[in-house]
Formats: sequence, structure tokens, C-alpha cells
Amino acid sequence: MAKVGAIASVQPAHLTADRQMAMARLGERRAAWSFPFRTLQQAGVPLAIGSDWTVAPLDVFDSVRAAVHRALPGQPPWERTQRLSHAEALTAYTRGAAYAAFREAELGALSVGFYADFVVLDGDSLLGFLGLGGDDGNDVDGEGSGVAAAQRVKPLSTYVGGACAWGCP
Repeated sequence: MAKVGAIASVQPAHLTADRQMAMARLGERRAAWSFPFRTLQQAGVPLAIGSDWTVAPLDVFDSVRAAVHRALPGQPPWERTQRLSHAEALTAYTRGAAYAAFREAELGALSVGFYADFVVLDGDSLLGFLGLGGDDGNDVDGEGSGVAAAQRVKPLSTYVGGACAWGCP
């Protein structure tokens, strides 16, 4: 894929929903190749994360959680070696998606001349979500702040083109 310049548009939210179906229909060995985010990235394939809404939930946090933790709370991670870091997942969701849309010169980053589309998040829960809240942020057994903190992260406001569109002060 990298050789021909293909972009992998992936929807990590499907990972948690499709896990059992993939194991049942493909078997454990072949299902292990489902959602190979790390392998694609290491091969030089640009990742663009999206939601696949209306088929999957339109929750950015669900997609980032799935890409990073590869599990729902209380579940063991599915193919832990394919996990992305928080920074990699957020980059794929922002810069990667802009690159896939051929709009990386105006979207996907907070930079001069770019559209100022962003969300303001609750800072305390965001630290845990990003893995800065006392553990590595990748705890998937529910004992630390990884998945639990990721579930608590809350948007406070949303800005589109620099103007507040939701949760305005």
C-alpha cells in the first residue's frame, strides 16, 4: 500500500464490535490480522481514522480508545501488538484524515492559516486519556486510569472556523 501511495482509512470503533464475529468466522489466526493499525503504520501507510457514522457511533473518543486500547472496559486487548499510542491515534484522526481528504494545507492542525476547528476538553480527564495521569494510559483491565479515564473525558465546547458552535461560554 505504501509503495502505491494508498491511504488506509480505518474505523477503530468497529474493532470492539467486530471482535467476536471475526474470531467466529475467520478463526483466531486469520482474525489476528483484523485492524492491523501498527503493521500498516510501520509499513509507511498513512492512517486516516474516521467514525464510519451512521454504521458505528460518531464518538471520536470511542475511536481513539479502540485504536489505543483495542478493548472495551473489562475485556483483554485484541492483538495488543497492533495498538497505536494516544498521539498516533489523535494524529491519524486529525492530520491523517485531512491528508486523506487532500486538505492537509488547511485542516488537521492548529496552525496559522488553517481552519480553527477544535474541541475544548475537560483537562483533568484528558490527562488520564492521554496517558499523563499517573500511568501509561494503556491500562485495559480497569484497575488504572487508562480505559477508565478515557471514558470520563468530556467535551466542554466545540469551535468551527474559530467560532464557538457548541458549549459556548
